[in-house]
This record gives sequence, structure tokens and C-alpha cells, in this order.
Amino acid sequence: MVINDQNRQLWTSLYEAAIELRELQPWKWMTDADLFGVQDPETGETGYCCILGNAGQVYALGVYPGPEGLASYQRMIDEGDEGQSNAITAALLQKLFMVSYEDREALSDRDLNQIKALDLKNVRGKGKWVLFREYEPGYLPWYIDEDQARFLLRVIPQVIDVAKRFRENRELLRSESEEEEFLVRTPTLDGADIHWEDQYHPVPDLPETPSIEPDQGRIEAIREYLEPSKQVALCGITLLPGGMREDPNNEMERPFFAHLALMLDFESQMIVGQQIFHPAELRNHLQEWFLESLSKIGSLPQTLITPNEFTYGLLEDITDALDTEIAYAPNAPAFEEVIDFLFQQMGINE
Repeated sequence: MVINDQNRQLWTSLYEAAIELRELQPWKWMTDADLFGVQDPETGETGYCCILGNAGQVYALGVYPGPEGLASYQRMIDEGDEGQSNAITAALLQKLFMVSYEDREALSDRDLNQIKALDLKNVRGKGKWVLFREYEPGYLPWYIDEDQARFLLRVIPQVIDVAKRFRENRELLRSESEEEEFLVRTPTLDGADIHWEDQYHPVPDLPETPSIEPDQGRIEAIREYLEPSKQVALCGITLLPGGMREDPNNEMERPFFAHLALMLDFESQMIVGQQIFHPAELRNHLQEWFLESLSKIGSLPQTLITPNEFTYGLLEDITDALDTEIAYAPNAPAFEEVIDFLFQQMGINE
């Protein structure tokens, strides 16, 4: 982001707000389970906020935008302990903005040049360098733009307000209602002024991974070709850590996490099919690969086991059209063992 006369005040104010939060050190009394919301006065969307650092590893603010962001937070909580591949996939499918406090080595030249252009002095020191990143499912964390900077500038002061009051009142985030609700800092516009108040909002409906619509022509063709069997197959999708670019020489291109799809014969644990997908191509090509992999098995399995909710969500409608039962079995040993082996071959476990 190039700093100029039009955006200098925006970025300066954002860094100053982040520094104020850093100096408050709310991770001393808050954990990532202390979730609350801040409603954006411009868009009406709620950012769900949590403080990281109580465990002494990462000091940061996470802001999960809207129901989709909140769903990625919940997926991280639910699947974080369900095997290495599930934990990696859940982490790399997060949708959030993060304001973190790092050592200098964690910042890129682009980050450092921005700080230098703003002539900021109080961001320096071990664990004090301010880093802003956007996390988008399937992609490497990336630089925020001006609209996202404005959003965070509206959110951070409200986070500071809640953190200060939560230190004195540990019941602040709890609603008196018996229903599960979030504290949400809610704006009211009075001309050019914004007034903030505490409200308690119900947990929104969280979006699930949208299923791929079955290609009826392909489905009918494979059902004529393959006979149903008592066989059990396992199909899982995991994300490979380590970003890659379509053009390795284009540093302005956002790196992505490749999606590895595997089909296994459950009994023998033999790999029947494997394919690596770009995240933007997964939904368009997964069905074709999946049906081709079933053809290699030689029959329609009675049951398809999936090791994570991401895979289950994508394939649910396709297996239904095939009259194949689909089951979600986190920590499926066969899948984890094959993934561990492949990760070792790729040097991911080292």
C-alpha cells in the first residue's frame, strides 16, 4: 500500500489504535474464548472479536467478519484437536482480520516500508511490531486494503472499551437471557456522530460448506456402469501448508494453499485416486475427479467415510444422488496415516 496525502491519516490512526491495544495487553485477562461483536456502522456487519495471547504464544486481535467468519472460528474450535490434517485444514480455512504484535523478522519489506513512510517510532521492539493481515479461506494471509483498514479502525477502539470493562466485570460478556447471545457493541448514528451501546444479539445461523450440485448425466452414467457393493471408501480433502503462486515470479499475486483430495479403499488403505486442486477450481472439478476415482474402485461403495466437515459438506449431495451413505468420522486412522506419510514425504512434518 502506497502512503500518500489522501490515506496517511487513515493508516497513522490505525497504527495508533493498534499500539493502544498492544499497550493495554488485554491477553493478560482475556482468552480466545471471550468472544464478542462490534457492528460496523457503515455496513451493519458484525465483526466477532477475540483476544489471542493468554497462552503466551501469539499476541493478537482476531476479528471474524459476519456469520462466515464466525463459522470459521467455530470450525477451528471444533476440528482443532481432530488430527493433524483436520487441524491444518481448519486453520487454513479461517476467515478473519488479524492485528498481531511481532518481532521485526515477521514483517515483510512492504510492511516495513509502510511503517517507515508513516514515520512511526513506537512500533519498534521485540514483540512490538504491528502487523495487519487478512485471512481468506484457501489463501495465504495477505495485506489489508484501505476499506479493511477503515473497518479495523472502527473496531479496535470498541475492543479496547470492552477489554477495559471486562477486566473489572467478568460477567460483561454474558447475557441475562437464557438464550445463547453475544455482547455486540452497536452504533447509533446521530448526524456525523456515532454513539455506541452494549446489546446482546443471538448467535446467527452459521453457513455450512455448500454442497456441489450433482451432475445428473454423470451420476446416471456411473450408476449404469458400476454395481452397488458392500465396500467402504474414504475420501478426504486437506490443505497443504506453504503457499504457492500460479506465477512464482509475481510477488504481487496472492499465494494460495493447494487442496489435496484423496480417495482410499478403507479396508486396504490403498490410494485409489489423488489430485491437487487450486482453491478456485475445487468446486468445478472435484465431482469429475470423485466419480473417476469411484470408477477405479470398480463398484459403488455402500458407505463413504469423510474425515472432516469440509469434505462432507462438498460431497453430501453427490453421494445422496448415488444412493451411497456418507459418514463423518473425524480422526479416521486410515486417512491420518496416509496424510502423515505424504506430509513426511513433502517435508511438512519436519
